[in-house]
Amino acid sequence: MRIIPTIAPGKQAPPLSQPCSLEDFCQALDLCGGHEAGRLACVRQRLTRGDTLVHVGERLSAVYAIRSGAFKADAVGDNGNLQVMGFYFRGEIACLDGIAHGHYCSRVTALEDSEVCIIPYSQLERACRLNSQLQRRFLRIMGGEITMQQNMLLVLGSMDAEQRIAAFLLDLGARSLARGHSFSDMHLAMTREDIGSYVGSTLETVSRVFSRFNERGLINARGKHICLLDIPGLQRLLGQGDRV
Repeated sequence: MRIIPTIAPGKQAPPLSQPCSLEDFCQALDLCGGHEAGRLACVRQRLTRGDTLVHVGERLSAVYAIRSGAFKADAVGDNGNLQVMGFYFRGEIACLDGIAHGHYCSRVTALEDSEVCIIPYSQLERACRLNSQLQRRFLRIMGGEITMQQNMLLVLGSMDAEQRIAAFLLDLGARSLARGHSFSDMHLAMTREDIGSYVGSTLETVSRVFSRFNERGLINARGKHICLLDIPGLQRLLGQGDRV
């Protein structure tokens, strides 16, 4: 979760015909096929809502570039409850947690009909050894994942429920913009219960906070559709001030 979005409210990214954020990475891998040394063949996989991409404990075989749709990662915590660990959207890479121990530490499931590019990890390792530029790009992606997890710990440890949900919505806006969509007008692929699990709140608390934000004119939430009406107001909840 990125605590501070750097895009002004209402600003639009280029249209969806523009390259996604993984284009340079995929071009370096030459994921579009071919048989020359060092190339990787792109294998695409389509999943419908509810399909599982990887299971907890499954041996690491690949990482997955999200081409379309949305996914959530979850795992059973020490208390026996299922905990949402994160969400992944188009232009992002999922299942990096498997690299540390050689197996996936969370289950990743599709929140809606989705498509991924399967990147075999053994081939990716070899390509990184042969291509220092690719290695740097992949390390930056991994570094971004670590930073996101660190920011999430900050949110859970130092913020109240309203601040946690404001930070979550601003993070979604920044990631939506990175995918070529609106910062402020979004479709939520996840449920309120998923959001609560991710930010450490109950379903009831998330629903109450959404209602309060609606009443105060900060957002307009109707079912899966949400519009961030007052981005500076959400930022002030986090003590950031206006960033416009």
